[in-house]
Amino acid sequence: MIGLIFAGGKSSRFGCDKATFRCANLPLSNIQLATKKLLLFCDEIIICANEDNKVPIKRLITNYPRTNIVTDIALFDHHGPLSAIVAGTKLHSSTTQEYITLAVDYPYIKTNTIKRLVQVPNSFLATENHDHYSLAHFSTSYHSIINWLKNDNWRLRDFILKRCRCQPIYCEESPELQNLNYQRGINMKNKDSMTAPDFQKLIALVLNDLALRRTMLENREQDVSQQMSSLERDAELEQLDDQIQQIKNDFNHYKEFQDPKFDFNAQEYFQGPSMGLPRHP
Repeated sequence: MIGLIFAGGKSSRFGCDKATFRCANLPLSNIQLATKKLLLFCDEIIICANEDNKVPIKRLITNYPRTNIVTDIALFDHHGPLSAIVAGTKLHSSTTQEYITLAVDYPYIKTNTIKRLVQVPNSFLATENHDHYSLAHFSTSYHSIINWLKNDNWRLRDFILKRCRCQPIYCEESPELQNLNYQRGINMKNKDSMTAPDFQKLIALVLNDLALRRTMLENREQDVSQQMSSLERDAELEQLDDQIQQIKNDFNHYKEFQDPKFDFNAQEYFQGPSMGLPRHP
């Protein structure tokens, strides 16, 4: 089994390279943590880096055995995780191999959770509210991926579900599956530190935002459905439908936390000079 580590992202929202970053409450950098965890289960580790971080990564993993570093191949570069999978599988281009993927975005993931993934072929991790397609277990080959990309479909979701036919392994919502996108979220406060009015205000704003986003997507879906039939139209309709369904699920989920007695008008929040502060907190 081969471990593929996604470490080549731009980290633009994070503010610095996520692969070489070390969280204050963890003993190692993100790339070291990912490599160390996968070495427990894999015969070989392939780190998919970028041109800017490949040298720093090499320094950090010097003492880790059975590791290789690759960067995107010119003809298939800058397309996210699938570019990394292309580059990684090219090291074994003549054979089909079994792969476990892990993004450096998950420094808190536990080895027992990775073990669950290892034990189930053709799988990916998921929670009730999120599918983690970059945490997956599948078999593929370099040539198989190249054939898949002839349709110019670079969505990791489609590759995992449609090409590899992976099924979800459901996990409880927990910090270990929290994606590391912003530095300010690393040592963030939890819900328990919020007052009840603050929490209800947050819920109201979230529901308002989701409702607006759903309306925008449904309007776009209606416009696209009236276009001439084509592969591009069908692909966009499928993507829009997926997005709308996710928003519906999120709205219904967060609606369960709303207190109907809480007096807060989200519309006034964005229009009135009082910024919509609740009259009866």
